[in-house]
Amino acid sequence: SLSTPPAPAHDYGSLRISLVINSLCLFGLFLQSHALVKPLFHQQAISERLKAPEPR
Repeated sequence: SLSTPPAPAHDYGSLRISLVINSLCLFGLFLQSHALVKPLFHQQAISERLKAPEPR
């Protein structure tokens, strides 16, 4: 039958799509965690600098 596509090609296509979606989700999570962590470190560095008196 010509109407139904071969199973391996279809499976491969859906597998690739799910892989792309998974990698995008992981990348988004990584960016979110990075965006959350970076300001914390920045704030810590600023408070440390304010606490420590500057040597003159």
